[in-house]
Amino acid sequence: MKFEPDFFRETLLNFEQSDDIWEVSTMAYGGNPEEKKRHYHILLATDEGLLAPVSKDCYRLTSEGHKFLDATRDKSTWERTKKKVAETGGSATIEIFRAVAWGLLKKTVKKKQGLKSRLRNRFSSFI
Repeated sequence: MKFEPDFFRETLLNFEQSDDIWEVSTMAYGGNPEEKKRHYHILLATDEGLLAPVSKDCYRLTSEGHKFLDATRDKSTWERTKKKVAETGGSATIEIFRAVAWGLLKKTVKKKQGLKSRLRNRFSSFI
């Protein structure tokens, strides 16, 4: 089965938006393609430490999973992340997506902090 970045992110967002602290993901033998894809991406997220098994077929979002979502939640940041990855050859690991998204998020925060600092310096005589 193929890793699909958008589906992966949406799966984690669904975990976060759930009213429960864990999600159940069972896959019956011969399950439908959508169930298989969801379960596969849950297993990938578990491999990366973004989800943790609570019991058989039951998973919760980890602090690393929340960090991943913090970096990729904003749709424009996610689109820019995918664009950057595509510029480097198109396919990448989950870790690469995470690193690129964090880099873009840090750049955005620094830019906003720099703007605030410049405005503060410029208008300090009025304060």
